[in-house]
Amino acid sequence: MLDLAEGSKIHGSLSVPGMEFDKQYDMLSFNGTADEQLQEKIISMGETVETEKYLISCREGSAEQINDPETSLLCFKSEKIYGNIRISTRQTGDTLRQKNRGVTKSLKKLFSEARIPPSRRNNVVVLRDDVGVLGVLGFGEDDRAAAMPGESAVIIEIKDKFVED
Repeated sequence: MLDLAEGSKIHGSLSVPGMEFDKQYDMLSFNGTADEQLQEKIISMGETVETEKYLISCREGSAEQINDPETSLLCFKSEKIYGNIRISTRQTGDTLRQKNRGVTKSLKKLFSEARIPPSRRNNVVVLRDDVGVLGVLGFGEDDRAAAMPGESAVIIEIKDKFVED
């Protein structure tokens, strides 16, 4: 534990029975056991899918103006979705071109910049179709499928089961 806390590495983790320790830059956090990895599930129109931590619903509607990229509401142009929408976790090589940012980054880099500990990255909700990433909870929609306010859209709402509205 002392090596983790005082060591020169900016990232690290240590697991002991019942406890997970993470070091990210200059912050050391103590958590319960690492989150279980989110299991991939298909979500269909009008359906709500439950995961260990979230209720995720899918509906049609008009895209809403969203100024906060950390919103739990993601809006996609239906004609830009190929195949099924799947709820998953990041996969090696996944990238996101955030709406209105003009730059593509790997999810690994985005999670690192956001200081999400490696032990928590496997529980970040990633929405994908047959082409690739559609959007990521906390980071927004991918530019290829993002619906603009007022456009007809597939709306995915993600609610944390443990947070009151």
